[in-house]
Amino acid sequence: MLKKPLTLAISSAIGLYALGAPAAFAADEESNIDEEVVVTGSRIARGNLTSATPVTVLDAETLKISANTNIADTLFELPSTGIPGVAQTTSNFNVFASGIATVDLRNLGTTRTLVLVNGRRHVSGDIDNPSVVDLNSIPAAFIERIEVITGGASAVYGSEAMAGVINIITKKDFEGMEIDTQYGISNEGDGQDFNVSITGGSSFADGKGHAMVHLGLQELSSVDSIDRPLSATDNFFGDFQSFSSFAPQGSINAPIGTNPDGSTQFGFVTQDANGDWVKPFVSAEDGFNRAAFRKIQLPLTRKNINVNLNYEISENTKFFVETSYTQTDTSNNLEPTIAGQFLSVGANPLTIPGDNPFIPDEIRQAYTDAGSPLTADDDIVWRKRFFELGPRQTSPSRDTIRAAFGLEGELESGSRWDVYYQFGQTNASLNRTGDFNTLFFSQGLDAEPDPDNPGQFRCKDALARSLGCVAIDVFGVGSISDAAVDYVRVPASSNARLQQQVVGGNLTGDLFEWGGGMIKYATGFEYRKEQYDRTVDALAAAGLSSSNASAPVSGNYDVWEIYGEVDVPIIQDAPGADYLGFDAAYRYGDYSTVGGVSQWKTGLKWTPFSDLTVRVTQSQAVRAPNVAELFDPGSETFESFTDPCINGGAGAPGNTAANCASLGIPSNFDPGVNGSSAGGFQSGNPRLTEETSDSTTIGFVYVPSWAEGMSLTVDYFDIEIEDAVEPIEPQIKLDQCYAAADFPNNPFCVGIQRNGANLGFIINRLDFGIENIGRLSTQGVDIDFNWQFDAADIGLGEGTFSWNSRGTFTTDWERVIFDELEDNLREPGYNEVKWNNRLSWNTGAWTHSWTWRYIGQGSADNSPAFQGSPLNDIGHASYHDLNTRYVLEGDSGATYEFSAGINNALDNDPPYIPEPSENADTGTGTAAGVYDPIGRFFYVGATVRF
Repeated sequence: MLKKPLTLAISSAIGLYALGAPAAFAADEESNIDEEVVVTGSRIARGNLTSATPVTVLDAETLKISANTNIADTLFELPSTGIPGVAQTTSNFNVFASGIATVDLRNLGTTRTLVLVNGRRHVSGDIDNPSVVDLNSIPAAFIERIEVITGGASAVYGSEAMAGVINIITKKDFEGMEIDTQYGISNEGDGQDFNVSITGGSSFADGKGHAMVHLGLQELSSVDSIDRPLSATDNFFGDFQSFSSFAPQGSINAPIGTNPDGSTQFGFVTQDANGDWVKPFVSAEDGFNRAAFRKIQLPLTRKNINVNLNYEISENTKFFVETSYTQTDTSNNLEPTIAGQFLSVGANPLTIPGDNPFIPDEIRQAYTDAGSPLTADDDIVWRKRFFELGPRQTSPSRDTIRAAFGLEGELESGSRWDVYYQFGQTNASLNRTGDFNTLFFSQGLDAEPDPDNPGQFRCKDALARSLGCVAIDVFGVGSISDAAVDYVRVPASSNARLQQQVVGGNLTGDLFEWGGGMIKYATGFEYRKEQYDRTVDALAAAGLSSSNASAPVSGNYDVWEIYGEVDVPIIQDAPGADYLGFDAAYRYGDYSTVGGVSQWKTGLKWTPFSDLTVRVTQSQAVRAPNVAELFDPGSETFESFTDPCINGGAGAPGNTAANCASLGIPSNFDPGVNGSSAGGFQSGNPRLTEETSDSTTIGFVYVPSWAEGMSLTVDYFDIEIEDAVEPIEPQIKLDQCYAAADFPNNPFCVGIQRNGANLGFIINRLDFGIENIGRLSTQGVDIDFNWQFDAADIGLGEGTFSWNSRGTFTTDWERVIFDELEDNLREPGYNEVKWNNRLSWNTGAWTHSWTWRYIGQGSADNSPAFQGSPLNDIGHASYHDLNTRYVLEGDSGATYEFSAGINNALDNDPPYIPEPSENADTGTGTAAGVYDPIGRFFYVGATVRF
């Protein structure tokens, strides 16, 4: 692996369009393919074929053929993109992130992919990750093209560009009116997707000005988990129907036998067929199917308004304005909340007092027979699905506004300049039902017989009674009375605001002739301020709500940055070197949080002869932590793990076995499903410092003169990130804690709570935070082949064929945290091979296309618990998409376009990936961000232009 900096840089053909040949080949005879433009990866204006960095370009035609109404779905199909941080099929459990869509280049994290609009930053839409752009806020019908660069680009664009940059270029000089509609529906009759948009543009003031308006509406319906075979029932590793242990009838921890050492064995018991509380709880028999309430795809309503304007103030100066407003409303639906174990009243577990009058006689007798009769001082662990309260329903609403305005122009020397101010803000609100006040519930459990009403019960606490407290019976289906439900029921709410302000300026042009041509430069500055505020309801802040506890957040930072970039031709039109040149860029930023940081890029481009260009780059990028990573005081999570003390820690590293034994954990200890997850608190860290990455690409562009319309690019990439901001993952925290010689005083053990013998030694709480503790690295090869040729060449008459074949071969992907290696290669989304092929036939009026998306075979999970299981082997996945369009020219100059298509035409099922694998998206039975959980999807569309 190449790790040391190289003084090398690259340049490439930019126009590797997914629909056909490079831009050079798509140009007609009157086009000037060397027209100077600014492309992603550089702010220096240059010809298309002398771009400084390999760039994948998705033009408007490609977006039409993909027929994805959200641009995120098109980006997800690129082999260079990894598992989306959030998507319509993965956000049911993300609450605040419900309904947003984000992209993750190279699987290095959404926070390390920088999304730009027209070369400028866009305010975040993800409340949980306040540097991540919601791609749903950018309408597909308003986009001219999307440029994607993978690899460190921070020297040119700043922080967050460690994995790469996605630059979305919107339409600017659109003239006339366009009305676009599309409707789609799945093969199962759900997941309906309706879109309509109107785009209009016109010049004014004798051509000095131009205005453009876009209005868009999307209505997306849901897909329920129960309506797909893989997700119709709860699933757990090794058991397709391992239902939830929190069931409506409830269960209670009680003596069920004797351990080999003579101690009392405890376990959860529930009602048998006769209603007696003597049956050991068995998930498959007594559990609850949460899938009946879950969703694979969330419903979504999105409204967009975009207004762009530019006006020529003078011959060389233009004023511009870009504004956008997006409103997104969605809702998620979850099974009724749990009650009992894993919930708390402040810092205290929600348990049942031993003298609770509703405790079944069989349970009392079991404790008595075990020599431990229940008293008021005892606290009993219990579980129940609070079915009487109804499902949890959350309705997130999000408004994103962005406005950029400034001046741009050209100096007498030919240099171009621009200055601008940009404001962006996302307001998000969340309202939720199905939660309860844990303090009131605890008061209701602390009950006694009512002396004034024989046969009735009341709360012990007189103050609680004066406030309406109602005694609660949790034993049995429907056991909690309507009055008790009304007493403990509470609404939950949260509000958040993300605000971004940017002031920037750029200057680019020619310096002087030297060596092989003109030296070009770009330089500029940027000031940016990011503000993050989040409020929560009082109960959540106090830790007294059954929903995830969280705390208010408020924080901000600002940064000043300057940058410089040069492009230097060394030799041109010489034997063995049609062109030889290098480029370099440097950026310095001064953050109010981490201080001064530097980043750079250098490189070399060599064209030995006209058909071949060799390119190499080396760059160093940085990312400063965002406001949530720095200032979030914490929010509650629920994490899955493998208990290091299983089988007494036998075979585990370090001192694990001895440390487990010191707690009295027996050698045959098996926590089972009940001990494989726990709640906890994840918090930010104001002491975080910046991440640093080294990125290298080596490749070539081959444009054969003997085959007009053909091109091939091959690029090796190597990215390594040091001091990565990563959570101390629960599994690593547990393993490090129990393997330590100074257990339980090791810092890793802080925040880990384990029950005693009477409660089965199960881990019941696991808090963790984030630190600069990680190292991420990935290597591989990108291949992009394009060929455009006449249909007549293969005997098919008129028209042209366009073939694009784009693939990524990943040879390595690793995360190292505290010297603990996590090798994700071959897991879903980290597949060694991802390959897309698209063949299109354009006859003028008709365009037909076939797309084949291929995801290589792999494993469901690389963790030890999954090894050796037949469920762990995943075969390759193939998806075939068909699209056809017809264009009709009207007599009045209007154009009518009709389209139809099928995605996943063969209705291929996704692979089964069970929980608790981190690669399984809860409620889908698979990795829904990687594979298609919806199935065959039909759509039709129509566009009118006049």
